Order: sequence, then structure tokens, then C-alpha cells
Amino acid sequence: LATMPLFPSHRAYHGYWRGGEAALVLAVVAGGGVAVAAPPAASACWDGDFTFTRCCLAEAAPMDCWSGAFTRERCCLTHPVLSDAVVKAVSGADDHWMCGCGLQDLWKGGSDEWDWCAVRRSTMLSWDISPMYSKFVYLDERALAACPMGALLFMVAATVSKTTQGVPPSSMPALLWADELVSLLLANTGAGTWLEKWTGSGWNVFLMLSHVRQHAAFAGKSEGDSCGGAEGREFRGYAGEMVAGGAPVPLPVSSALLAVLGGGSCAQGDARVSPCCAPRALALMAMADAVGIQGRAEDRKAYLKLAGDTLAASMGSKGTALISMLRSTWPIVDAMDRLFQVPEVELSVSDAVRRALHRQPASFIEQSGPLERFKMRIFPRREIVSDMVRYARLPFCGMRPFMSLVDIIATSAGKRGCRSGVDGGCSFSFVEGGPHIGDCTLWAVAALDVVGLYPFAAGYEPLPDASTLFRESVQANNWEGKVVVVPRALAAKDDEKVTMAYFPGHNGEGTTVRASSEAHCGQNCAGYEQIPTVTLDSSWPALRPAPMDMLKLSVNGEELNSLRGARALLSRRQVCSTVLHVLKAQRGWADAAPKQPSEPAAAEAKSLPSRVHAFATELWELLSSIGGMEVSLHLGIDHTNQVRKTDTRPRPSTRQLHSPAELDEVFSGQAAAHDFLVARQVGLAQGAPCADSLALR
Repeated sequence: LATMPLFPSHRAYHGYWRGGEAALVLAVVAGGGVAVAAPPAASACWDGDFTFTRCCLAEAAPMDCWSGAFTRERCCLTHPVLSDAVVKAVSGADDHWMCGCGLQDLWKGGSDEWDWCAVRRSTMLSWDISPMYSKFVYLDERALAACPMGALLFMVAATVSKTTQGVPPSSMPALLWADELVSLLLANTGAGTWLEKWTGSGWNVFLMLSHVRQHAAFAGKSEGDSCGGAEGREFRGYAGEMVAGGAPVPLPVSSALLAVLGGGSCAQGDARVSPCCAPRALALMAMADAVGIQGRAEDRKAYLKLAGDTLAASMGSKGTALISMLRSTWPIVDAMDRLFQVPEVELSVSDAVRRALHRQPASFIEQSGPLERFKMRIFPRREIVSDMVRYARLPFCGMRPFMSLVDIIATSAGKRGCRSGVDGGCSFSFVEGGPHIGDCTLWAVAALDVVGLYPFAAGYEPLPDASTLFRESVQANNWEGKVVVVPRALAAKDDEKVTMAYFPGHNGEGTTVRASSEAHCGQNCAGYEQIPTVTLDSSWPALRPAPMDMLKLSVNGEELNSLRGARALLSRRQVCSTVLHVLKAQRGWADAAPKQPSEPAAAEAKSLPSRVHAFATELWELLSSIGGMEVSLHLGIDHTNQVRKTDTRPRPSTRQLHSPAELDEVFSGQAAAHDFLVARQVGLAQGAPCADSLALR
């Protein structure tokens, strides 16, 4: 050791003295030349330029990786493989689950620098991570140690790739690394809490692990095949449906399996550990899923802890925790994927103001504690809106002008003081067409309610599963008298039937078949048949015989039909304001466009004066001529990086439109996610239906 500085700076010598190796030599010397202790906690192979990813995962490992005792077999395919930096990162603290990724700057633009939080965003939203992999394999060990859970994601992705190629598990370095890290996580996390922390961390590797479990050629199967008898077979059937995205396992079925499983303890360290710990753990995970879907958050947490304790006991010797899960005939990793899809979240009014509207919330709202928080039910499976809510912990409300108006109204009411049902001007009513699972409505009702305003909202949601979740959220917040969920499609006529279509996993973007569904999801459409329709003219007066402060439409191409069904309300000036997405209304505009003319007809059309699209003409008539509204195009600030760089229109900006032709130009031109049409009554005489509407102040 004393001669180390005298060695020439040569790869062979540098390789011999990699970090960790000297410590092992010292241990051997101190122990009289015989190393009989437990295997080292970290690999001696990795230090400096020598990294696991570069040497073991790169398609063509650099020649300088291997010399002397440092061989691929020893460093990549034999425990231990984790570097000292990674071991210390997991063992020394409990912040490795989130990798420092908070809730701020969720949508910041990309950069050339490696960003673990951008990786986490991609996995939570089911985006493609393959473009990042080529950079990942050349990260140094310090970068891997900065986010072990992110590194685990790529290791599992590499394992999936090798599994697809038919490579045996014993020849997969990435699987060995992942196996060792998971074992380390179990050993260094508080009893039982590892399962809750992992499934709630956002680093969702479980779907990929499910693929590996089903397709990798593991040698033999794990214990527990014969556990449970008839109750076990019944449970397996229900569990299969659960992990495939179906209904939760009925609680009595899980309880029955637990009741018949006998033999020994499932406590860690107990020599009598039962061979049926894995199915016991799965039954407890199924119970956690079931009570979570029922909204019993504390019970879910308790069952997850029990499952974590039980599962850890069934993992076998240190270093094989993940392999044990993958070899199990019980769908453990599949159930973990299900548990990742948390069915209920609690959101904050002031947090949404700060992070979505980028303004400071009123102090009296922020300081109101539990009163400014509300519960929201989301899909316990992959679905674009639910994924966004789980990731951002924000309502997925893309209509920022609506949120801004509600915040201004709530702040003003809070300053002057309101007593619901007593003071005049202390109520606000609105309709949301196409609320999906109710993000915008729930947030708005919470914001108005916390300052003493009386909100009344009607949400018209045609998708049965979405409207069911919306109604459950209303019930969870005890808002039955403030929010009405109407499970029908807004339309021009009552009691007709429409077919809803959407791309699987994107039912938040559902639209009627007649509104550009073919262009939207083509041959991949899924959906519901025979959804009944309803008009605002027939339903709103029955719900609330008073003016509607705001009509918010997010109906993916059915905006014109919805307004046709509100013609009587508009003519009586009972709709005070309206806001809709330009991009979504464009679907209806495109659907109503005349078919492409033949070449002679097209040439003749060029010589004639341009005609305004009938869609724009009728929409203008309903809003302006009949509804008495001023119509404007509002371009919102792009805080979510959804506007193309080629779109150079100034933001924020609002431009009043003066004719059907100008409206038609809006639909025929470029449009972005933050473009809105805003219509509002102006110049009202005293005593007019909307004269006192808070939406117009």
C-alpha cells in the first residue's frame, strides 16, 4: 500500500486498485490472511471511469473494463455488483425513494443535462424512456447513487429487453443489479414500510417486472404452489382479474385464503417461516387494494404494512429478493403494479393556485388548513388523467381561464366576507360539459366553499366509469347538495343515443363517433354504445331555476351541439359566460367541413369569394346574436410546454372577435392547448338576469 504512489499511471495498475479492493486487502491482512467474513456489502469493481453501466450494459463494453482479477463474470454476473456509492446512498438515508423530485417545476423544459426528475415524470406518465437509455449507460457511479430508484428503472428496462431476446436470467447483469438493490431496500427500510414507499414513489417498474415474470425462463418455481386449496384457487381467479385492471378481489375471498393458510410464522428471522408467506402477502395486498378503492386510506396503509412484513419474510436470503418475487407463481409484482395506481388523492386549493396559476394564493385560503383540501377519486389503473393527477398532485384542469376566474371570485369574496345563503352575491353556479372525473369542478367547489360562497355545479359526464368516480368524489367530500353529476351526453336534442369512442387509456379524451373519432383514435377506438343525450334547456331549469354564471365546455367536438341544446337559455340571457377549448372545438369544425372537392371544383372555388364555414357561423349566432355575448380569443401562458416553438403569437393576450369570419379563421388556423374562446355578456341593464353575476365582475 505504501508503494501505491510509485506505481506508474497505467490502466492495469489503476484497474487493480479500484475503490473497495484496497479495503478488502486490508481486511485480509488484518485477519491473518484469511477472509472469512460475510460477503462485502459493495463490489470492488466500480470506481472512477469503471462503472457497472458502462462495463456491463453497453452494447460493446470498452476493452479497458477488464484486466487481471476484474472479469465480466466476476464484476457483472456475481454478487455483489452494487458500487460502494449506491450502497451508501440506500443505507445512509431515506430520501432515495423520491430522488429529490418534489412537486415544483413539474413541467420544466428539457435540457442536455441528465435529470432524474424528468425520468420520473416519463415513467409516471407512461412515456417512452428508450431515448434516455443511451445516456444512462454512460453515467458514472455518483450519478447512479444520486437516484438508485431511477437507476433501477433502467436496469429493469434492460432486463425486459434481454428477456424479449431470450437471454436466460443468469446471464443478465441488469437483473442481478436490480435484485441486489431491491434486497438492500428491504434491509434498510423500516419494517413493513418499504412496500408503501416503493409503490408510492412514482418509480413504476412493476409493469415491466410483470413482463419479466411471465416470460423469463427462471429455473424452477418458488414455494407456495399448493397453498390454500380450493380457497387459493378461487383467490387466484379473482387476483388474475385484479392485476389485469379489473375489479378488486372481494374482501371475503382474500380473508378466506388467509384463514386457511397455516403452518409456521411469517416474521422475519423466524426459523419456522411458513412456505405460504407469498400468498399470504398477496392476499394482504389485495385487501389493501380493495379498501383503497373504497376510500379507506388508513386501512390501506395498515394492510400494506402487514403485506410488506409478510412479503419480506418470504424473500429468502439476502440478495435474491427480486428474483424470489419473479420466480413466484403468485403475481406479486403484478399486484405491486396495481397498488402503484393509487385510487384516491387529497388535493389542495392553494397548492393548485400556486403551481397551476403561478400566483400567490390568498393567505386566508392557504391558512384554512383541512378546509381547503378535498378528496378526489381516480382510476386504479393506467389512464391519462389519473396518471397526471397521481404524478402532479394537481387537478387535471387544463382550462386555466376558468381556474383564474374562480380564484379571483373566491379571493374577492374572502376579503369582503360572505355568508352562504344569507348575503346576496354570495353564490356561483356553473355547468361543466365533459368534466370526466371532475377535476375542475371539484377544485372550484372547494375554492368557493372555503371562503363562504355557495357553489352549485352540474357536471354532464357521459362515460359511465368516469361519472361514477366523479360521483364518488362528491360523496367523499359531502358535497351532494352542491354538485350534481348527470351521466348523460350534452347534445342538441333530448333522449337520443350516441356512441362514445376513445383511445384505450385515454378516455379523458373521449368523443362521440360523429365528432372526428376516426381521426382521433382510428382503428384503435374503444368506448361505450348508446349513451343517452340531454339538453341544457330541459335539464338546467330543473336543477337550478336561476341564471348560469358560467358554462364550461370540454366536450371534444360537441361544443356546437351542446350550445344548440341551450338555445332557449341563451335567448333568455340565462347563460352569463361561456368558455371552451379551441383545439377541442376544432374537432367539430373539422367534422362539419365539406368533403374535399374534385380538382375542377377546387379550381372553380379558388376564383369565388371565400365562404365562412357553417360551423363558425352558427356558433357565432348562438353566442353573439342569440346569447348577447362578446366573444374573444384568449391565448394563455404556456406553463406546461405544450405550445410549439413555431407558434410565436404573444401570450398572454386576449383579442375580441367581431364576426363569424374571424371566428372561422380561429378554427382554420393554428391552435394550441392554451387557446380558448371566452364569451361573456356585457353592458347589462339593472335587473337583467346576469346583472349581478360574479362571473362578470
